[in-house]
Amino acid sequence: MTKVHLPVRVEKEVLDGIKKAAEQENKTVSRYVNDTLKNHLRVLSEKCLGEVSGETEEEEGTRG
Repeated sequence: MTKVHLPVRVEKEVLDGIKKAAEQENKTVSRYVNDTLKNHLRVLSEKCLGEVSGETEEEEGTRG
């Protein structure tokens, strides 16, 4: 796996919210952001693959 550092500017309020959420999950800010991004990317890729294969959200629910 390749590590990528993405410098991002965020408003203080946003950073405070991220810090608070990370604390609630007992994670560092870095780990929290990494886990959150991975989850969002997984969901997006699943949606894109479903659209590419011609499945709709309703059809996905009827599989298996």
